[in-house]
Amino acid sequence: MNNTTFNFKVNIHPTKKEFKQMGTLPREIFRRTAEARFSALDRDYIKRKFEEERFPVTGNRLMSNYLLRYLRDNPSLKSKKEILLLDIGSAGGALSTLFAIDALDKAGLLTQARILLVDVANNALKATVEGNFTLPPKFIKANKLGRFGSNGGRLRGILAKQAKYFCADTVSLPKEIRNVDICISGFTHHHLNLADKKLACGEMERVTRLGGFVGIADESLAYRDYLAWLKFHAEEKNSSGMPVPIAQECFIALSKHVALFKRLEARWKNRGREYYCFAGVKK
Repeated sequence: MNNTTFNFKVNIHPTKKEFKQMGTLPREIFRRTAEARFSALDRDYIKRKFEEERFPVTGNRLMSNYLLRYLRDNPSLKSKKEILLLDIGSAGGALSTLFAIDALDKAGLLTQARILLVDVANNALKATVEGNFTLPPKFIKANKLGRFGSNGGRLRGILAKQAKYFCADTVSLPKEIRNVDICISGFTHHHLNLADKKLACGEMERVTRLGGFVGIADESLAYRDYLAWLKFHAEEKNSSGMPVPIAQECFIALSKHVALFKRLEARWKNRGREYYCFAGVKK
């Protein structure tokens, strides 16, 4: 399907029945609307998440705390020449990537890290690797990232030197990605329909080595909260004043998301009102 034939617009006034049926919509709708949204978001994406919503910051920070526990529980990682970190859905500055870098640094493993980033939005991925995103001083201070510079300059340097990106679908990861030590996906799976959520979890397991870390943070909104979210973002614009389209979403419960993994020993779980986070080890 090319751009001239894709005319779908997200229903911003869904009924309860339509809300429950969102997960059955075709893959193409989820992929193309997500690509459009994240391609339109610009360098102020993290700033907006920090100032306006907060829960994506909270969820990704919690996932990095789980990662730090894993790293400290596995001292043998220090002897590895290279530690592979894969972040799936890592566009727009990628809070998940930045906090994972923070965890690796705290564990004394950052210099060994090779960072692999995957997303469907190529330009947004490129912006992440090139450091084309804003990290407000208040964000740096609140998340204790000061050692990376007052504006996160060291984080940008790390990404430029140690990161590589792949424009690819979460349900079919590039063949060259395999045997990763850390596989994370922050606030990405709600941009997949129900069938593709299962495929995406299977891909995360496939590319992760035995004993490797797998972590998920994801949005999970009740019907009324979703309506409020749609209303808040209906007229969203980026810092250049260009409209940012809504992406199709669907949500599942924490327990159902964990159950999509066949070989994950889920060691850590947390459920907030608007999100959840869980992580564990591939068995």
